[in-house]
Amino acid sequence: MAAKTPLEKLFDLSGRFIVAQKGDWNHSDWERFLEGIAGLGVTGDSITDEDKRNLGNMLEAGKHFYNRSPAATKRPAARKRAPRTAARPES
Repeated sequence: MAAKTPLEKLFDLSGRFIVAQKGDWNHSDWERFLEGIAGLGVTGDSITDEDKRNLGNMLEAGKHFYNRSPAATKRPAARKRAPRTAARPES
């Protein structure tokens, strides 16, 4: 089996990131992702703003499909509390 190209590694890391994060991440998670792909060689010596924009678009597209997947583990919906009823005074 041939070794993966840097692009294949990038797609693999992106998919694993999306699944590990369950389709939800914050800025710190994003920065950690960028650090993880820095050595792949896909973006040359440094990651430019255009690279970041396109990587972000790629992750957002993956998030879309992750959240649409019936196999995705979704967070349970918040349970609605029954409305409180005022106690009726006894007659």
